[in-house]
Amino acid sequence: MDNKNWLWRKRSSEKTIVATNKFGISVKGIDEETQNTPIGNGSGLVRRSLNEKLSSVLLDCHAKDDPVTKNEKIEQRITAGQEKTEAEVDCVKKELDGALKQGIAANEELSHSDAALKKCMQQLNSVREEQEQKIHDAVMEATIEFERAQKTLEGKLMETSKRLTNLAIENTNLSNALILKGKLVEELHKRESQTLAEFNALMARLDSTEKENAFLKYEFHMLQKELEVRNEELEYTRRSADASRRQHLESVRKVTKIEAECQRLRTLMRKRLPGPGSFSKIKSEVEMLGKEPMELRRKPNLARELVIRDPIMENSPEIPVKNFDFLIGQLHGKEEENKALREMMTRKNAELQSSRIMFSRTASRLSQVEAQLVELSGDQKSVKLAKHSPSSRELYSPLAGSDTGLWANALISELEHFRDGKLKSPSGNKAIEVMDMSFNG
Repeated sequence: MDNKNWLWRKRSSEKTIVATNKFGISVKGIDEETQNTPIGNGSGLVRRSLNEKLSSVLLDCHAKDDPVTKNEKIEQRITAGQEKTEAEVDCVKKELDGALKQGIAANEELSHSDAALKKCMQQLNSVREEQEQKIHDAVMEATIEFERAQKTLEGKLMETSKRLTNLAIENTNLSNALILKGKLVEELHKRESQTLAEFNALMARLDSTEKENAFLKYEFHMLQKELEVRNEELEYTRRSADASRRQHLESVRKVTKIEAECQRLRTLMRKRLPGPGSFSKIKSEVEMLGKEPMELRRKPNLARELVIRDPIMENSPEIPVKNFDFLIGQLHGKEEENKALREMMTRKNAELQSSRIMFSRTASRLSQVEAQLVELSGDQKSVKLAKHSPSSRELYSPLAGSDTGLWANALISELEHFRDGKLKSPSGNKAIEVMDMSFNG
């Protein structure tokens, strides 16, 4: 600022010197005084006012048209101005003296203020350094904390991205599982409808098998009663055959006795000719002996009527023996038939037991499927089916364990197999032949 003020003052003084040279005014003493005087605030103001006045005077001088009048006026004005300037210069000198004194005091104060300023600058520098160090430390701490926070945020971002990917994968898996469960529910609904249809078909087959079982039981009881009747008939025929055999043996013994008597009589007749009295006696004895076998022949034989009805064989003496052999063979046949029927009944009971176990398993599977359907879809049809379907506990309960229920539960899965395969086996054919014989007999 001091250099700029000095340059401005120098330029203004040069201008005033040029103007005074043109008009014959010498202001060298003023410039020297101004140059010799120290720089101050009051002297600067005075110089400014003087320069302004001189410039206004110069402008007024140039503004005049007539040079003569201008010169006169200028001279007058210059003289007046010189007087004024002299008076002002005196005043300025006085002011300059005061300003010099003030400048000296100001220089002293300036030196003190420079020292204070240096101290202040040193303090300011130290404070600035401390503040810069604090700011640097704070910036470093802030950068470290920012880096830490950035690292933590990056870690959290990585974790959230991983969790997001895991959630996306889990979402896809859940959507796939949901689709599979939907398909499974549809399949379970289809299976439920199929199981309902199968259950209805099984119930219809159960009713038909119950009816058929009742009919078969009725036939079995009828066959059993007929077998008992046949056994009684066989026992009766055996007894009658024993009686006829005894009678035959007795008749044979009597015939041999009669033949021996006849031989004896013949020998006697050969030895001597008998009289008429003895001849009539012998004749009556022969008639008595011949009447007994005729009565025996005329007695009704139940076994002979049941088995053999040939009139030619009735008169032969071998009829009781053949009848007895035939009855014994028929008895053995009936025993074999009874044995085959018992074996068939035991086999059928085993098959019925296995079919009952299979039916209980299917019922348990149906109950499991119904429970799954209830858990998945909450459908009430499965609950109704579970209420109507028999459980394994009901199948094994003593109330439901009657003969008709047992046969019906067993014949559900084995009826077709029994009709198709078992009837074609030889034992099945033999059993059917025995049943046909029992019906035809």
